[in-house]
This record gives sequence, C-alpha cells and structure tokens, in this order.
Amino acid sequence: MLSTSRSARTLVKETLPFWGRRSAAIAVARGELGLVDLGVEGVIQQLRHDVRVHYYGLLFALRAEEIGRLELQNDRELLELTRARFEHGDTPELEVKQARLSAGRAEATLGTLSSEVDIARGELNLDLGREREAPIVLAGHLEERPPLPDVVRLVERALGEGRDARELRQRVAVEESRLRLARTGWVPDLTAGAGAEFDDPDFSVGPQFSLGLTMPLFNRKGAEQSQARAALEMLSREREALRQRVSTSLSSSFARVQAADAQVKLYSGSLVPSASEVRELYRDSYREGAVGILNFIDALRSEREVQLGYARALFDLERALADLEREAGVELNDGPAPD
Repeated sequence: MLSTSRSARTLVKETLPFWGRRSAAIAVARGELGLVDLGVEGVIQQLRHDVRVHYYGLLFALRAEEIGRLELQNDRELLELTRARFEHGDTPELEVKQARLSAGRAEATLGTLSSEVDIARGELNLDLGREREAPIVLAGHLEERPPLPDVVRLVERALGEGRDARELRQRVAVEESRLRLARTGWVPDLTAGAGAEFDDPDFSVGPQFSLGLTMPLFNRKGAEQSQARAALEMLSREREALRQRVSTSLSSSFARVQAADAQVKLYSGSLVPSASEVRELYRDSYREGAVGILNFIDALRSEREVQLGYARALFDLERALADLEREAGVELNDGPAPD
C-alpha cells in the first residue's frame, strides 16, 4: 500500500546584532544625517548671502535712479535758465541747444537706470521665491553703514562655530563611529527564528523555534578598520589646513571690507561735499555770465559721477561684508560702530 503526504512550513528568521554593533551603526547613521543637515545649512547661508547682495543691489539701483532723476531736474532747470538768458540776449542760441541736448541725455540715462531697478527687483524677488514683477518695499537705506567686525574674534568664531569647522568635526565623528563599528567585526550575530509546520501526517500544527550564531571566522572587518583610520588621519591633517585657510581667507576678505570702507569715508567726508559746492559755484557763475554753459554742464556731470561713485562704494562695502560673512560661516553681529 502506497501513501503520500504533503506538509507546509512557515519560518521567520531575524538577525539580532549585539548591543555594541547596534549602537555603533546607529552612531554612523546619525552622523551622516548630521552631515546632510550641515549641507542644508550651507545652502541656507548661500541664500542669505545672495539675498543680502541683491537687497543692497536694489537699494543701489534705486539710489542711482534717484540721482538720475535729480540730474534730469537740474538739466531742465538749466534749459529754462538758458532760454531766459537767450531771450534777454545774454547768451547765444547754441547754448540753448547744448542745454537741450544735455537734458535729452539725462532723460535717456534715467530710462536706463529705471530698467536696472526692474532687473535688481527681479533678482531679489527670485531669491525670495516670488514673481519677478512683484512689488517689494525695502525698509533700509543704502547710507546706513554697518559696523565692521573684529577680525581676530571673527577668526576664532569661524574656527569654533563656522559651518566648515563644524562639518569637519562631524566628519571626524562619523569616521570614529565607522571605526567602532568595524571593530565589532569579531562579535558574532545572533539569529533567532520562529515558525510552524502544517499538515504533517503526525500532527496538524507543529511550532518551530531556532537560535543560531554567525561566527566571523575569516572576515574581521580589517579593511574597513584600515579605511576608517586612514580617513581619520586625513581629517586630522585637514583640520590644520582648515585653520590656515580660514585665517588667510578671512584676512583677505576683511582687507577688502576695509578698502571699501575707506572709499565710503573718502566720498562722504570729502568728495560729495566738494562736488556739491563746485556745482553751486558754477551755477551762480553761469547766472552772472562769468562761465559758459559747457563748464556748468561739466560741473553737473561731475557731481552726478561723484554721487554714483558714493552709492557704488556703499554697495561695494555691503557686498564685501556679505562675502566676509559667507567665508566665516557665522553671522556678523558684532563689531564697533562706524566712525
């Protein structure tokens, strides 16, 4: 007599690492997550830099437009003054044409400056995630000079709180965790299983349990340990290089800030007042017929160039400070008040 039987078996197994290996693996994962967070922080710092530069770029464009509008107003006043003198026979018609030409040039320049305002507004709106043409109201003024930081203290903060320094420390922590994880290569893994067998000829349901140890006889993670030690050695040398790089780059960036600040002081303390004084002298002299119209137009142009140079110097100072903040990886929130 021939009999056949069929049975079904279900078995679930799970590897249970011992505590030392598990904690080391968790430390590696957390360290890598910290590196991702620092990468996101770097993107935020770059966005902060771009917003600051484009914010003051818009202020500069608005200031330049204001200067262009004032120039057009002065040229139109000059045109009216020249016409009045021509009607009284005090000046030839050629000077009226020259004044008209100067006003036309000022009007064309103002149109260009207005276009630059639209471009600068669009760049800032893009940084803020808004439509390019969206209206925006700025709270500050270009003439508000920020305080300059203490470069020695800034270097110390960059080495302690800067993103590059913290990223390097985080990478060291990750490699140390990798080394601890690799050193647990000799620890066996515990494998536990549970299941049941169905439809056996001798019983309907039979539970099953199993325990096992996986012994790492031939692979003790030696290569992984060597790799982690080499990475730690490299990071140790990179730490020294970072200190030198931060000190050098911040000193160079701060020198650019000082140069820009010196330009601002030169314009505000000497050039701007002198240009305004010269323009008024030429205005009075032209009314009295002591100088020709070309001399007066040159004085107006010189004042405009000085005013634009002053605005450009203020913007360059803000941009240099933004670059310095990006290099340091910390916010510039300390420093004496400007002179």
